Amino acid sequence: MGRGGHAGFADIEFGFADAEKESAENPALLLNAYLDETHLVDKALKGVPFLVLGYKGSGKTAIAERANLLQG
Repeated sequence: MGRGGHAGFADIEFGFADAEKESAENPALLLNAYLDETHLVDKALKGVPFLVLGYKGSGKTAIAERANLLQG
């Protein structure tokens, strides 16, 4: 804990740069700390099929890994 009992910068768990590794080693981060304001993962799992496109590093694998964890 930081000063005054508040969480400090050192207390923040940022996870891994690779979503596959994060899913394998610390799945709680993808399940509990992933911000999905538009409910993209729910739409992907329960809605009509669609394609997720994006640049390298934009989070496509994180979406897939989170979906796998939620299914599992």
